[in-house]
Amino acid sequence: MEFVLSWVKNGLVFGLFASVILMLSPGKTYRAHIAMATGLLFIMVMLHPLMELLQIDTASYAEYIQDYLMLEPEVGRYERENLRLYEESVAIEVKMALKAQGYEVSEVGVTADASGRTLCVRIRFGAGSELPGDPERELAGLLGEGARITYEVAAGQSRPEDQ
Repeated sequence: MEFVLSWVKNGLVFGLFASVILMLSPGKTYRAHIAMATGLLFIMVMLHPLMELLQIDTASYAEYIQDYLMLEPEVGRYERENLRLYEESVAIEVKMALKAQGYEVSEVGVTADASGRTLCVRIRFGAGSELPGDPERELAGLLGEGARITYEVAAGQSRPEDQ
């Protein structure tokens, strides 16, 4: 019985403290944020006695909350997303550079490593006439050395080396 009374007393004291804080808040814009923070603290105050009763250590509980709310991102998730965005931006650059040179490009795929070095560029040219030049030479300055460039020519077109 003493446990329940202590629990209710802690809740009431924190509720009074939270209402005083909300009354002292400077305006409506801050009030919503302060109310959310005090509400989360109220939940923690009310759960703490239950954690003691069930003998849950605070470290494992905090870890559970972090995992539940995904406060710590999955390892490598942002790096993979950044790499994907980098590859997409290089593909757009390649496509624009080739279109500026008169090529009809239907698709560009780029593979890069974690350091941002472009490893491979795959280009698919659309249906049209002959290629006006050598796409590999056109892209050498844009991609730098070491990037492998492969391209596929639609049926009815000829590669520069076929001429």
